[in-house]
Amino acid sequence: MIFIRRRFKYLSRELANTYMTYPLIIQKKAIQILNVNAGIIAISLVLFALKIWSINSYSFSLHDNAASVAQLFIVIILSALSINYIFKEEPEKAVYMLFASMASIFFKDIASGVLDKMDIMTIEFYDTMFVLASIMIIMSFLAMKKEQLTITSIAAILILVIDYSIYSQIRGVEMDFAHMGIMVVEFILFCIFSYMSFTIYEKSITSIIQAGEISTKKYNALFESMSDGFVYCQLVFDDYGEPSDALIMEINTSFEKIVGIKPGTCKREMLSKLYGELFIKDESWIQKLYDVAFNGREIKVRKKLKDRWLSVHSFSPVRGYFVIMLRDVTDSVLASEKLKESEQLYRNLIENSPDAVVMTDMQGNILMASPVSEAILGYECEAIEGKDISNVIDERERAVFLKSIQNLLCEKSIVTKEYTGVKCDGSRVNLDINMNLIKNAGGRIVKMLFFIRDSSERKKAERTFKKIFHSHSSMMYLMDMGKKEIVDANRSAVVFYGYQLVGMSIYDIAADERQKLDMDMQNVVQRGSMNFEEKHIISDDTIRDMKVSMSMAHVEGKKYAFAILNDITEEKKAKEMLEKLSVTDRLTGIYNRLKFDRDLEFEISFARENGYEFSLIMIDIDHFKRVNDTYGHDVGDIVLQQLVEVVKMQIRDTDIFARWGGEEFIVMARMSGVSKAHSLAERIRESVQNSEFKIVGHITCSIGVSSYMDGDTEKSIAKRADEALYAAKEGGRNRVVDQQMHH
Repeated sequence: MIFIRRRFKYLSRELANTYMTYPLIIQKKAIQILNVNAGIIAISLVLFALKIWSINSYSFSLHDNAASVAQLFIVIILSALSINYIFKEEPEKAVYMLFASMASIFFKDIASGVLDKMDIMTIEFYDTMFVLASIMIIMSFLAMKKEQLTITSIAAILILVIDYSIYSQIRGVEMDFAHMGIMVVEFILFCIFSYMSFTIYEKSITSIIQAGEISTKKYNALFESMSDGFVYCQLVFDDYGEPSDALIMEINTSFEKIVGIKPGTCKREMLSKLYGELFIKDESWIQKLYDVAFNGREIKVRKKLKDRWLSVHSFSPVRGYFVIMLRDVTDSVLASEKLKESEQLYRNLIENSPDAVVMTDMQGNILMASPVSEAILGYECEAIEGKDISNVIDERERAVFLKSIQNLLCEKSIVTKEYTGVKCDGSRVNLDINMNLIKNAGGRIVKMLFFIRDSSERKKAERTFKKIFHSHSSMMYLMDMGKKEIVDANRSAVVFYGYQLVGMSIYDIAADERQKLDMDMQNVVQRGSMNFEEKHIISDDTIRDMKVSMSMAHVEGKKYAFAILNDITEEKKAKEMLEKLSVTDRLTGIYNRLKFDRDLEFEISFARENGYEFSLIMIDIDHFKRVNDTYGHDVGDIVLQQLVEVVKMQIRDTDIFARWGGEEFIVMARMSGVSKAHSLAERIRESVQNSEFKIVGHITCSIGVSSYMDGDTEKSIAKRADEALYAAKEGGRNRVVDQQMHH
């Protein structure tokens, strides 16, 4: 009996637990059990009628009749309850009702006997034996095979017949075969319907178990391979019937990993004990789970667990149970926060932009407009939304505007143009409109973005600038940097050059090499502005030195150069003259000593670094004091000038010739050693000696030569030349002495 009871509970529980999992199987079997119950009710009514009709008056008692009526109604009520439980999807209770229906027969016989005999020891138990045999057979359905069941059923029938025969013989009563036949038919039919009912029940469980075994591996693999955490719980109640906690029935590995619990330690544990930090936020948490398990409520929240964000979803698949699913959404939350920050940044940029920012769909319908739109276009942000963007453009320019949008969509490049806008009150306003495209993550164009600026002030400034530009006394022009072509020039420039400059290339008016011009333009582009000098050709073919102040300007995506020009030809000449005077001896026209000292310093530095040689030739006119004393200083000046011309005829262009002081002169012979310089000095001496000087006739000169040596300074090399010159004078004049001869 214990085995039977346990197995019955197991089968009933399995049927209940899997009813929602395999609804088609259970629904079909439940309908069959429903039909069995209906059959039991109908046959019970028929057998009751036959029993009343067949019982003789001598063996019939009021109590027995009342008990039979009660039994009938009990059977009908219990079968009706079984049907009701089937419709409520509670098959376990439906099967209990079938057992109760069988037991009612047993209790009816006991009650009838007690009421009739008033002595339980004298009760006629053949009906009771019938009931006991029936119950034994029915219970054996769950414990025996079909062959054993058949043998037991036949044995039970024989026992009933023999029991009834012995009873009749002992009592001396004739056997009531009609009554006995009804009992046998009732017994057989009851066994048949009971057998059908429990066979259906057994087969249902078998089908369910087989289906479960087939899908167990797939279910387990799916359950464990889920990336989302999954826990299945049963709500637990306290002694007062109030929900107190939840028992963990099933849990997958992902759930344990997400929460940070050691795998395999959570099953059959209380939810509050293990995951209180995650799910128990306030005292109403258990009530919320009760609503999920019994009232069909769903909970979807996002919670932070330590440094991670989790998405929590709770729902009930079966009444009294609930599922909690977890998903780690940390990356998504962080990305969302970054997106919100980015959106806030762009929103601030848009709201604080001096331009009106308007976003439209691909048909040009305005979806959003920044607050500045009201100041520029006169529309409130809400009022302009939904309007066609082309409505803010003057109808005379609307076609051009729409064409620009088409070009933007085709070329997919930024377009900036000027338009005449129409404000809300109908007034006109000059607008600069920059058009852009917005693409989604897949690269598809989804929206258009317009940056609109009130260009009225700029247009006014342009008109003012243009007026100043054309009336200014300074020469100005505007050049397209791409084509190197002048696109505008003021009147002063046109008058100065003597021809129309618009349409001409900078190469047409510049006399400098093209390479220099390109370099100047490149520097302007890189630096943004620059001052430089160029030589320009004017209409009379004269070349003028021009100072150019040029700066870059960007207009509608193109690069332009704005240039202010000044004619510095005379200024440059004067400057060159002053520079020349500062380094030139006024009497002779050759370099003065200041200039020579600078060149000598450079030459020594160059020679020191490059192993370069050069020499100094110092010249002094012999007896020049006699010339001044005899003929006067005016004649002396003429002699000095003529001497310079004689020396120039002998030296090279690369040599540097300067007046050292008084009647002394010095020559820097580049790339010349001492011997080569000595030869040059001899030619100079002979040339002076052989020349006829005005008024004074012939004169002579003495010359000293020194060459660069390692470690020389300006003073040391000049001193050696001076010492050699002194030696030449001491040696009788009209001769050349170099540093080697002197030492």
